[in-house]
Amino acid sequence: MCRTDVALSSDGRLLFCANQGSDTLTAFQRDPATGHLTPACEPLVITEPTSVLSIGP
Repeated sequence: MCRTDVALSSDGRLLFCANQGSDTLTAFQRDPATGHLTPACEPLVITEPTSVLSIGP
């Protein structure tokens, strides 16, 4: 079974997604007013990421 996990940054402007099925960790910029997501950078290829945790104030 593949697992996907998402987390928002503490300010709500970034969304991080770990996708075990595609072996990627991806960051998206999030428009706080609309929730619209755009890629923040190229996905990071990492072996079987299963979860993400936002740490900050």
